[in-house]
Amino acid sequence: MLVPRLLFRTSNRNLFQPCKTSIVKRNLLFGRGRSLNDDDFFIFQASDKYRVSREAKIYWQGPRWSKFLFTMRFVGTSLTLSSLFFVGSSLIVESAEKSPSLSNIINESKAPVTFSLIGISGALFLLKRGIPGLTPYLVKFGYLRLDVMSLFNIIRSPYSNASSLVVSAFSHRDFLHLAFNAYALYNLGTFIEQSYGPQAILALYSSGIFFGPLFGLLLQRVRLPTLGASAAGMAMFSFVATEWPAINVHPIGLPDFQMTLQNAMYATVVWTFFGLGRMWFLPRYAGSIDHAGHLGGLVGGWVYANYLKRQKQLRQAQAKKWFIVW
Repeated sequence: MLVPRLLFRTSNRNLFQPCKTSIVKRNLLFGRGRSLNDDDFFIFQASDKYRVSREAKIYWQGPRWSKFLFTMRFVGTSLTLSSLFFVGSSLIVESAEKSPSLSNIINESKAPVTFSLIGISGALFLLKRGIPGLTPYLVKFGYLRLDVMSLFNIIRSPYSNASSLVVSAFSHRDFLHLAFNAYALYNLGTFIEQSYGPQAILALYSSGIFFGPLFGLLLQRVRLPTLGASAAGMAMFSFVATEWPAINVHPIGLPDFQMTLQNAMYATVVWTFFGLGRMWFLPRYAGSIDHAGHLGGLVGGWVYANYLKRQKQLRQAQAKKWFIVW
C-alpha cells in the first residue's frame, strides 16, 4: 500500500487537496517539518490511483519482472540513458565550440557547461511554477518514482516514465531546493570545468544520473520521489576531494572554522550513513533528504577520479617505456 487513502480527497475543480489528518500521519508520509505543495498532491494521489488499479496497469504494461531481473533491467536502462546523455551533451558542446556565433560566448564564459546545466534546472522549475497545467507532465516525466518501480518491479508506468532517470537530475521540488543545488554546482562546477574541461563536468553529471538512482533503488526506504541535482553535486564534491584532498575549505555558516576537503568528504560520508540508518530504523524521522542518492553521487565522483588517475598512470608508463626503447 503506497499511500493511506484517508490522506487525500479529490475534487472536480482542484485535483488534490489534503484531508484533515494528524501531524503524526503527515510526518510519517512527508517527513517531519515538510510543507506540502502541488507536486506532493499530484504525486501521492497518482500513487493512490496506481495502487487501486495496479493489477490492470501491470497487465497492460506486460508481465511482471522478478526482483533480480528488474534490478538488472533498471541498471541497464539507467546506464544506457546516462551514457546517451553524456554522448549527446558532449556532441552539443563540440558543435557549439565549432560554431562561429557561439564560440565567442563560450570563450567569454568561464564555465559555460556548468551555467547551462544550472539554466536547464531553472527553466524546468519556472515552467512548472509558471504554467500549472504542465505540472502533471513535468512530474510524470521528471520525478523518479523508485517507490513505484521497486514495489511493482516495473520501470514505466502511467504515472512515471523511464525518462525520469535523466530528467529527475534537473527537476526540483521548490525554490530552496533549486537554490541550494545551484549554489553547489556553481562553486564546484566552475572549478572543475576550468581545471579539467567541459568533458569532466558532463562525465560527473552523468555519473550522478547513474549512481544516484541506483543507490536509491537499493537503499531507499521512503515513499518520496527522487529528484534534484544533489547526486551530481555530490559526485563533483567527491571528485574534487579525491583530486585535491589537502585544500582547506570553510563550511557554510562557519567562517572561522576550516577543514581539508578530505576531512569534509569523510564528514559527509558519516552524515550520509547516519541519514540512511535513521531512514532504515526510524522511518518516522527520516525526513526528505535522499541520503541514498547522495551516497551514490559520492561513489560516482570517486570512481571517476580514480579512472582519471589510472589513465594518467598508463600514459606515464607508456611514455617511460617509449623513452627506454628509444
